[in-house]
Amino acid sequence: MRARVVLLLLVLSALAATGAVAGVLRVEQDGSGEFVVIQDAVDAAASGDTILIGPGRYEDLVWHTPMNGAAVAYWEDGRDLTFIGSSVDEVTIGPESYVPNGTGPQGIHQHVQDAVVRVENLSFANLQSSVIARYGQLYVSGSRFDVGDIGIGAQDIEHCEVRSCFFSSFRYSVVSFTTLSIRVVDCGFDDAVVSFNDVREGIISSCSVTGGSLVRYSLSRGLVENCTALCDGNVPCISVSDSDTVRFYDNSIRGGNINLSVTGASTNVFLERNDISHPTHPGEANFNFQSNASVF
Repeated sequence: MRARVVLLLLVLSALAATGAVAGVLRVEQDGSGEFVVIQDAVDAAASGDTILIGPGRYEDLVWHTPMNGAAVAYWEDGRDLTFIGSSVDEVTIGPESYVPNGTGPQGIHQHVQDAVVRVENLSFANLQSSVIARYGQLYVSGSRFDVGDIGIGAQDIEHCEVRSCFFSSFRYSVVSFTTLSIRVVDCGFDDAVVSFNDVREGIISSCSVTGGSLVRYSLSRGLVENCTALCDGNVPCISVSDSDTVRFYDNSIRGGNINLSVTGASTNVFLERNDISHPTHPGEANFNFQSNASVF
């Protein structure tokens, strides 16, 4: 209880420091808050509000016709909303098992309009898409994502930042389309991959990977630095295709049926101070460099 009171005071202090006039809405399954269902809090929230989510599993999926699917939290206007869980170990959004239905089930989904969305200290499980945002800005930190198709999806986003999160068993842990800037920092991935598509600046920093792939760049620019990857032997660990400039500095890359695949006439890849090798044959690396790509 003391930790949750401190969290509330910190939220209020931050709002006071910025001069923002915003509300705090509490979702508690034991009835001690204003709401017991997250969607009800979203419907009642004003732009700038913070929704605090207490312990429990939240799987109240509401069908929304515009997205042709069901979500735990959904809105399609420009309200800026923040979601903060009491603890990543206490709060889970998603059902007990993964059963896709239409384009759902989904967790937190902001649709259509510009908005600033923040997600902190939450666990997501068994959702086709856990956090989705389109336009505006998206910030996700201190959260866990288990089992699904997309962990975090950002489309037409001005800026997205994913920090100190963990992803397990996803087709795409983080996927971004037509985004100006996205940073993935200090995250862990188990059988998952980051995918940048038509991204102006896609950065991965200080992350660790076990299984799956590390990253795929397509029609994008970016940087990968200080990462450690032990990739699945059936897929390329790193793929760069038809991209402007991608730089790799100070990484340790192991595994993948190909350590690094670079294709596309306009692709420029810069490698410096990386340790790249086959997982069972140290000193041997497996590259696929298309003849019309440039690798430095």
